Amino acid sequence: MSEPAATAPLSPSPAPDDQQDLLVEVPPLPMPGEALARLASNRFAVHKGTEVFALATAMDKTPDVMAVGVVDENDAPLGVISRRHLFDHLGKMYGRDLYKRKLVSELVQPARSFRADLNVFAAAELLRDDLRRMDDTWYLLVDPAGRFQGVLSSRNLLIYLSETTARDLALARRLQTSIVSERFSADHPRLTLACYSKMAKEVGGDFYAVKELDANRVLLALCDVSGKGIAASLVTAVLGGIFDTYSAQTSLRGFLRRLNRYLFDTFRLDYFVTGVFIELDRERGEATICDMGHSYLLAMRGASLLRPGDGTSNPPLGVAPETVPVLGSCRMGPGDLFLLFTDGLVDQRNPGGEDYTEARLWKLLRTHPDLPVEELGSVIERDCERFRQGQPQGDDLTFMILRYR
Repeated sequence: MSEPAATAPLSPSPAPDDQQDLLVEVPPLPMPGEALARLASNRFAVHKGTEVFALATAMDKTPDVMAVGVVDENDAPLGVISRRHLFDHLGKMYGRDLYKRKLVSELVQPARSFRADLNVFAAAELLRDDLRRMDDTWYLLVDPAGRFQGVLSSRNLLIYLSETTARDLALARRLQTSIVSERFSADHPRLTLACYSKMAKEVGGDFYAVKELDANRVLLALCDVSGKGIAASLVTAVLGGIFDTYSAQTSLRGFLRRLNRYLFDTFRLDYFVTGVFIELDRERGEATICDMGHSYLLAMRGASLLRPGDGTSNPPLGVAPETVPVLGSCRMGPGDLFLLFTDGLVDQRNPGGEDYTEARLWKLLRTHPDLPVEELGSVIERDCERFRQGQPQGDDLTFMILRYR
């Protein structure tokens, strides 16, 4: 940043009966968008030779000013005086008598100085320890020549960071819902399906995909990324991009081997992914199933409840550099129903500490054997809500229902 033009010096200490120019507001300098100056509480300064009573009178007339900078004859900041510090001293026993003729230089509080054009996030890194404390701390802002440019509190910085995080979360949520919709349904001549997803936080680590491969084949996937929040949502964004590369010429085993290697090389065991992957030929009802450490796949055929692909579980994706997935298979018949879900459903707890459990889910499927998949999804959703009884959602919750016809 270029050296700013010189500014007029601040007024010398005024007489006690002349208050209008006591607090001098420094004009702002041009600053980049993320400069610390944009968070300044104010740009008011007072000369070090000002009497304490004169400052108290001036601050009485400006109740919104919580602190001011104290400067010398060269406009170099010496420290700050906060409203609380000033009136705490005047409010003590004999305080007014003690400070009747004293100057503000005797009450000045030392404060760290920062360039006003310093990036907000660079300042936050420097002040990381201060921001962890509960008390409000004041800082001085200066121009490149070291002249006063304003005062800043740690509270100003925390509010800005909080608002920035909220905006980032809102954007992350919009991006994630474009990849993992909260609801999705499809109706084909031989297959109907419905998907439901609800994150425990604004964003999360559950992922599902429904990808048409050709006129007959469809790829279905339901995954759960370890962890929650923004970091896990980044992994789901990666999954969404990688699933776009799956084509009719891709083999399920080869795809999962490449996906595993990519996750391992990228996240280095910080995150891994469990999932159930199904390549289904809708015309023949033939399903190739790969369970990558997930195990949450149930099936209902008539009055029987089954666990298709049982015995073919593999390690989660991303926990080892190489994997050769074991695949299972089954043939779906008319009326067969598959339910894929993440552990956020069966591990949901009520106020009594009880889990929702697979047993409750089995009972629900038996109670509604012929319900259309979208209606069945709503039944499961409402039943889980009733079970929670207002208890916060403890984990991301996603499920997929498909019925073969």
